[in-house]
Amino acid sequence: MSRIHRVNDPNHASWSSPPTTPIINPGRRPIKQLKRTSPKTNGCTAPTSPAVHASSDLRACHVCHSAPKRKRDLENYLECQSCSQRACFICARECAAGCHKQICSRCSVEVGKEGNTWCLGCFQGPGT
Repeated sequence: MSRIHRVNDPNHASWSSPPTTPIINPGRRPIKQLKRTSPKTNGCTAPTSPAVHASSDLRACHVCHSAPKRKRDLENYLECQSCSQRACFICARECAAGCHKQICSRCSVEVGKEGNTWCLGCFQGPGT
């Protein structure tokens, strides 16, 4: 029994040698790896001014004293456009007289048979 050795034959696949080119899967995108770098510090710092009302304002409602418990609860609070205090969505009102200010229930008056909410400025009238 004789063996036939095929040396340097391009049609013959050798099982012992690894492929010279990487296998590219056309269905996947190549992964780009980024180097991790530390942030550059140049010695100068930006001036920090204290924000009056930051987006993470945790003050309680000044009417019912309920405070936000979670970060997602912050969207349920607003600043009254009349007294500049915090109000929750239950105590918040909108003036129906025409100015459409977002106000708290302490700065509003219910007017008429249906109880429309008016701010104190619209209720007192112009010039008073």
